[in-house]
Amino acid sequence: MAASKKPSPTQIWLNPGGVVVLLAAAVTAAVASMPIILLPGILAYAALAFLKYQAAQNADAENEYAPVDLDLSQLHKPYAARVLRSSALQIAILQELAKAPPEQSALLAGTAARVRSLTLAVVKLTTQLQDLDRHLSTTSPHDLARETRSLEQLAASASDAIAKEGYERALNQQKQKAKVFDELAARRERLDAQLVNVEQALETVKTQIIRIKSTDTAAASAEGARIAESLDQLTMDVDAVAETVDETASAYRKMGS
Repeated sequence: MAASKKPSPTQIWLNPGGVVVLLAAAVTAAVASMPIILLPGILAYAALAFLKYQAAQNADAENEYAPVDLDLSQLHKPYAARVLRSSALQIAILQELAKAPPEQSALLAGTAARVRSLTLAVVKLTTQLQDLDRHLSTTSPHDLARETRSLEQLAASASDAIAKEGYERALNQQKQKAKVFDELAARRERLDAQLVNVEQALETVKTQIIRIKSTDTAAASAEGARIAESLDQLTMDVDAVAETVDETASAYRKMGS
């Protein structure tokens, strides 16, 4: 859910409804030559401004625990299903946070934002996983090995020096391509493992939040700190994996072009 735009203090205190009420009271007081009539208008204006302020505060509270919007239109079903599992955990966690009493909410401050951020990261990681699977499916490790052996034989059997040099350059390029392919396959495994890690971490966070509600303040405070620390570390790990995958995939695409 996208966060609604929070009204500024000026928009709250100078809202059109309140101004109309105040203006009507002022006109009535002037016409009736009874300034006292202006007092109810002022009170009504203040009441409208307070109600608008209260509505803005309630909207902020709702947005804090609203799940993020996810665009899964580019993901095939198996990949979208992985994202939806993490999204379901996100929703469950946010619901638990929304029901927490004020003292526990204070201990868990920032958890909602961290969980939403991780859920968005899952979309990025899953999109990368889908892209890697597509790239890897177009090339077979056996084909790469066969092409490498073929170039090695051509370079070894070439009698012309210039031709031999050409084969050797092609062989070096082929070996570099095979190396990047192996790195890409390794990155793919790490990416998959990180997605599993995120899902398990969200499961753990959900359990920890439920446990906080049934423990004393000291234990709840320590648990809240552990949640924040684990989510922050996980976010850094996810960013690092996503960055290395982008770099390796870019290198492989350049070699294949």
